Amino acid sequence: MTKIAIDAPIFNHKFKADKTSQMIRLNKDTPSEVLQEVKKGDLVTDTFSKTGLVEEIETTDDGLYRIYNFHLVTGRTITIKK
Repeated sequence: MTKIAIDAPIFNHKFKADKTSQMIRLNKDTPSEVLQEVKKGDLVTDTFSKTGLVEEIETTDDGLYRIYNFHLVTGRTITIKK
């Protein structure tokens, strides 16, 4: 049996793997499609100081930006304007 190693960064948005075991990076460079696919229970990080499971997601539109607020079980919030 031959094993194939996949050399991909852990935070590569294009790498399609089992999302239950992969952390999702949320920042201004995250594609809108990825932001819209995040659901309650996903493991997310802002790659700086906020990491945790998503407890609630709020999406608002102020006319200029679409604002995503990801509330984590840790009590912290990751806010992305896109």
